[in-house]
Amino acid sequence: LFRSEYIIQTYGTDGVSTEFAIVAIEPTSEIKVNVKKTHKDNPFEPTYDSFSIGPMNAGDTYLYRSNDASVSLSGTQICSTKPIAVFQGGQHADIPFGTPNKNHIYSMTSPLSLWGKKYIATSSFYQRYDYVRITNANYSTTIEVTDNGITSTLINSLSAYDTYQDTLYSDDSSPLAKYYKSNNPVECFMYLTDYNLNIHSRLEIGRAS
Repeated sequence: LFRSEYIIQTYGTDGVSTEFAIVAIEPTSEIKVNVKKTHKDNPFEPTYDSFSIGPMNAGDTYLYRSNDASVSLSGTQICSTKPIAVFQGGQHADIPFGTPNKNHIYSMTSPLSLWGKKYIATSSFYQRYDYVRITNANYSTTIEVTDNGITSTLINSLSAYDTYQDTLYSDDSSPLAKYYKSNNPVECFMYLTDYNLNIHSRLEIGRAS
């Protein structure tokens, strides 16, 4: 499952930085990173930075951390001359921003070659809502969503390396689902909100994850 091209998706945190880690699988790996930083208070004006790493030997790890806890690194490109493993996430994530309870959120990044065009997301029990975030790698990507049997266009032209966030609402009796379909490969993640946003406040059914 190790490949040479990745695009990061993260969720901003409260007080601690978002980050990603690169692990070399083979010796003399040369890596190019194009960092995209999007601040939660200024989502339409991201900043960019580029740098190279290497050569890295098998087992070597490079950790990148943002300087601002409210910054998402979603859309950051990582390209290597040889297969690598990439991990993404952040410490103390509050989902949504401003909730009192935080959690560490980390995942292994899927390589670009394994991205798909069809996803199903199901809400969690007793939460008022969860978030679905979709990161794109191509220009002019259209995403459709089917919700309760009705299909509509979620976004008509998502730019390359941009991320779109959708809300997945729930109810008291059962989880609800949405079906997402795109014309280009995308990466889709679901984020569970903090348990203080659940329908039954007496149930501490989990922090953001």
